[in-house]
Amino acid sequence: MGLGDSRTTYMALERINMWSDNIDHAFCIGGMTHCAAQIAVMLGFTELIMIGMDGNYRPWKDKDPNHYSEDYSDGFVGYMTEEKAAIINNRHVEMHQLIKYECGKRNVKVRYEQLGIRRKPAMEAY
Repeated sequence: MGLGDSRTTYMALERINMWSDNIDHAFCIGGMTHCAAQIAVMLGFTELIMIGMDGNYRPWKDKDPNHYSEDYSDGFVGYMTEEKAAIINNRHVEMHQLIKYECGKRNVKVRYEQLGIRRKPAMEAY
């Protein structure tokens, strides 16, 4: 299922209600982007621009190729297996589908911008 099919995917998640319009109860799944998107919508933003959210986590050993900064740490010390990368990628896809779906319900435009990333984005949600 592609990201354009977010309505089907999130009919089930809508029942769980993983989006909040109340700052005291914001949800965070798949990364801080989900929480930040909720807060931006609560603050009244009508357009969200995702930068560098390509969803192509790659396995690595010793040096993490997945972030702009070599100093960044996502909790995986020294390595990331293909299995862990696949889990993270799937979680990010779900998160972006949810953001797109919930923002659409609130007439908030969401788009993706790729700035200087050398690899093709896996997520075409925006």
